[in-house]
Amino acid sequence: MKRLILLSMLAFSASAFAQSIPNAGFETWINTGSYEDPQGWGTFNFLSLYGNPITATKSTDAHSGTYAIRMESKLVTNNPNPAAFPDTIHTIYSGSTVPLVFGFPYTQKPDQLQMFYKSTSVNNSTAGVLAYLLKWNSTLHRRDTVAKAASYMADNTVYQQLNVPFIYLNPTLTPDTAIIFTSPIAYNTQNQIGAVLLVDDISFVLPTGINATEAAAPELIMANGTAYLSNVTSPSTVTIYSVDGKMIFKKENILGQRLEFDFASGVYTYAIRNKEGHFTGKIAVSK
Repeated sequence: MKRLILLSMLAFSASAFAQSIPNAGFETWINTGSYEDPQGWGTFNFLSLYGNPITATKSTDAHSGTYAIRMESKLVTNNPNPAAFPDTIHTIYSGSTVPLVFGFPYTQKPDQLQMFYKSTSVNNSTAGVLAYLLKWNSTLHRRDTVAKAASYMADNTVYQQLNVPFIYLNPTLTPDTAIIFTSPIAYNTQNQIGAVLLVDDISFVLPTGINATEAAAPELIMANGTAYLSNVTSPSTVTIYSVDGKMIFKKENILGQRLEFDFASGVYTYAIRNKEGHFTGKIAVSK
């Protein structure tokens, strides 16, 4: 079975580029056949394959755009691995579930994490968000924490803006990865059933005050071994070229659909064109 590896998580255009949180507004969702997951985020929805409830869903009750993510804490009724999974499912994280990936490439030093949320607690539980900026330590073969941002959330029935400062534990290091966790029961987590958290428009605020998602560039990302478009808000044309510049794939009017192709092993260049501009990057295929 072929495996597509993203060599460059960066895309380029003539306009200014800012690194972005993938699918920060939860506009793009991937239908797995049994449930939907937000592209660029991992959930516990896969446990529904064992008869458990779905806990992360697409909501039209959004702060902006069309969708937000709605999380509700629910009891695991058929736990396939009690040693690995909690008795209550609730958390989401930046990355993916299959394959299991935590975080995304990120090399800037923001001052704050910003998000918009609604929260309804139960039994003195409290929603929360936790973000890390990490740097791979090649000597010790581990990721060192560059900075951390953490906060609980008060109950609110209308969207509230939350700004959480990053505390730099190793300020001389430049991060290479960021990861975000958020949950309706970040505090008092055991058997707190029915807590609800809606989240939308997550961003990193840079020292200049520029929102790190404002200039997010479209790119190809991987989920479940298939290529998808990320940061796309309008119908796009995707073209893929071989190393000698020959066009070998083209598909028009794509907005969140998966891309299926069968190439020989090698490095390829892709181009994404839509009303926002023209963007390029590289992928590699290995079989």
